[in-house]
Amino acid sequence: MGDMSALSGARSWLFVPADRPERFDRAVGSGADVVIVDLEDAVAVENKEHGRRALVAALESGLRCVVRVSPLGTSAGARDLEVLVGARARPIGVMLAKCENADDAEHVAARLDVPVIALIESALGVESAVSIAQSSAVVQLALGPLDLALDLDAEVSETVLGPVRSRLVIASRAAGIAGPLDGPETEVRELGVVQERAIAARAAGMAGKLCIHPAQVPVVARAFEPSAEEIAFARRVMGVADSGGAHLIDGVMVDLPVVERARRVLARARGGAASVPRRGRVS
Repeated sequence: MGDMSALSGARSWLFVPADRPERFDRAVGSGADVVIVDLEDAVAVENKEHGRRALVAALESGLRCVVRVSPLGTSAGARDLEVLVGARARPIGVMLAKCENADDAEHVAARLDVPVIALIESALGVESAVSIAQSSAVVQLALGPLDLALDLDAEVSETVLGPVRSRLVIASRAAGIAGPLDGPETEVRELGVVQERAIAARAAGMAGKLCIHPAQVPVVARAFEPSAEEIAFARRVMGVADSGGAHLIDGVMVDLPVVERARRVLARARGGAASVPRRGRVS
């Protein structure tokens, strides 16, 4: 599999339509940890070939990005993969839309030798999340809330999405891969809403969040950083961690899990990904 270092610890992931190459530089300059050039929903059917050509030209000119491809069971997905295989440069990863089984992810990885991010957007995808996460091709899961709600004939609500997030977090942890990515928010003006939901996603165990507009990127980045209060508490915990015995800080008993969480908070505050022990993966 290709180099995964560019994806490690990434928190803010920004979509840009493949048929709008004039936006590629702005996306790169947005501060997003990862730019995703989208060949799927963001591109109208009549513009897809133009988008594919623009993407290949950008890749061959040095653009480092993830590419979202259409589902492999569709003609658009097959064509997306064909074009990427024929390109002289590879993306740093592929986000596979509406992933519902490990076989599709493994097919993409075998053809392109790049990491796969599996986008879970259907009931079958949710039910298959454990086996998808365990695939040696998959480095991360991501939640697609709009298509999932449509598939379930349900509203986009926390009642629906909360349990799904938990399933993706558990599947990822059990497989020993990075925590999943939360889906994007459609709100691009009321950024307080984006911040609130990103903070909640982090609290639920999500490792990052997808963005659909550059204005969302700094909001998401801040939400996935520890707050000043979290950092201060973590420092106090680490200050007594090696002294032995039981300690009480702000009414919290300091034991090994509290110390480990404090260590991870400080690692994130330093700008790195917290090192979470990984179990052996099933391949």
